[in-house]
Amino acid sequence: MAIDIDRHDKEWRSHFISSMSCGRDPYAALRMALRGRTRSIEILFERHTGHDDVPMTIVRRRGETLETAFERIDGITPDPSAGRAARDAMLPAFEGLEHWLPRYVLQELIQLIEARILLVDRLDLPIGQIIGERVVGPHLDRRWTSASNLRRAAEASLSHLHERGIDLHTGHLQGVDIVDGATTPYFVGFNLRRFSAMLYCFEEHGGVEWLEVVHPTAKQPLVALRCRPADVDNMAANRQRIFGDRSTFL
Repeated sequence: MAIDIDRHDKEWRSHFISSMSCGRDPYAALRMALRGRTRSIEILFERHTGHDDVPMTIVRRRGETLETAFERIDGITPDPSAGRAARDAMLPAFEGLEHWLPRYVLQELIQLIEARILLVDRLDLPIGQIIGERVVGPHLDRRWTSASNLRRAAEASLSHLHERGIDLHTGHLQGVDIVDGATTPYFVGFNLRRFSAMLYCFEEHGGVEWLEVVHPTAKQPLVALRCRPADVDNMAANRQRIFGDRSTFL
């Protein structure tokens, strides 16, 4: 499905600027409204690569009734030869995560890896509470309850960093600095909510590592993607070569 947006609409412009300034995906609300939590539907929001190579059928224009849209959908003839898409956007690090990593995310991550912009590996995170961190504990308590999946993912991610000897006060956790005003080269995110801001954080905020817990759960093992810049000095130039003037890559 391809969505064309009126970018001159004041409400959309305000929402877009607010989302980007906070590192959020401005299209997240639209995706949720259109497909819920289903990952089997891919939606393109005016991608720079365009969608002219794919035959498209108009479903609805602004002002038309829902009945008109349904009539057009019912008029689409199913392709009897259709089947599963080719499984070409896959690397060992992504095995088992494809249900929560949309295909376009996989494709662009592979582009970044092949262009030697990013280094990506997979981590199995330890399960346990942070010990001896008087600042981190209250920070987590303010944000999540003890039963929260995100709290569990946060504790596991910070435990991993702590075990490696990294000062947790230099962390930026799901959009918020653990210590206000601190330099934060270590970023942690969940559910791809802020994943689109990763390259910007590497380029503009001295980021050295981004841990993304793709699917936080209450009881299952937690898996994270560890992303690092492969070439900080040339990252901006290489990114622009691939993605043009986009500040994000998703």
